Amino acid sequence: LPSLVSDGQGVMIPPDDETALSEKIAELAASYELRERMGSNGRKFVEQNNSLEVIGPRYEEVFNLLGRGCH
Repeated sequence: LPSLVSDGQGVMIPPDDETALSEKIAELAASYELRERMGSNGRKFVEQNNSLEVIGPRYEEVFNLLGRGCH
């Protein structure tokens, strides 16, 4: 999902592009710093956008709206 992966957090590879995939794997295998940076950035993104503290209130709001509609 391009909206969830930005440069520096992860890697977007076009479907069926084995060359791009192998090149990115080689690049990541060769660079400890790149792997560390991408891992750290990806973790920060998930913690900021998908942690229980962030999504919990969203789920609660949806459940409350659904509960009101069932009466």
